[in-house]
Amino acid sequence: MTVLYSLKQIGDFWEFEKESDFEDFLWHNLETLLELKPLKRQYYIKGQYCDILAIGKNKELIILELKITEDRYVVQQLTRYYHCLLEEKPFFDQIDYSQPVHLIAILPSIHRDNLIDCKYHQLDIKLITFLMRREQEKTYFRFKQYETDYLYPEVQLKTQDNLLEVDLPQIPSKLKQIISKASEYEAQSILETRRKIFGFHKNISENVFLEESYTVLGKLSLLQKFVLMPEEINLFYFCGYLFQVRKLLVEQVE
Repeated sequence: MTVLYSLKQIGDFWEFEKESDFEDFLWHNLETLLELKPLKRQYYIKGQYCDILAIGKNKELIILELKITEDRYVVQQLTRYYHCLLEEKPFFDQIDYSQPVHLIAILPSIHRDNLIDCKYHQLDIKLITFLMRREQEKTYFRFKQYETDYLYPEVQLKTQDNLLEVDLPQIPSKLKQIISKASEYEAQSILETRRKIFGFHKNISENVFLEESYTVLGKLSLLQKFVLMPEEINLFYFCGYLFQVRKLLVEQVE
């Protein structure tokens, strides 16, 4: 039986529409994509739900946490899973607990906080991103290890016909000015956040007015207090501002 997955396109990028689809896909392709043997999924232990547990080549335990959006707290989440599993040591007949336990976070993009957490963490944590591309009406998927840029084997992804496409408009000149003053990391983060905002709702649009202010608008007017002047914007305020915009839009649409 062929399993079909729903995707959405935002600009030049493809994403899973639901995290459950991503989990299904990885579960059924774990050996091909990461050379790991599936053990359990959505495993409940001490109030925690582990996305996927797997077994490595030396019978070591592998803990995987999946995200379809950037997540700054994923390392802490994996740490809690590690603690609970090492306390109870389930599946003792299948896992060699004398071997190091490996933690894997899989996300579309890496937050700076993820890198800081890993830098000072004592556990073995891998950050893995994923890439999807469309070619001749077919979708291909592969993992990429963040630290080494190692590319894992590519597999074809069977998708439903109703792919959701989100148009990403040209970057306004005012936003270009903001980005030009930012670091490379900040510029990439701003553009990634902008891309995700456009995927939240079809009525979100981008407007520049009074030649001084930059904002993102939905089908209903936003309060003036959400508008930030270019000289006041840095990455922290920009991302917080977009979160406020999204929250307001969701409340108004619902």
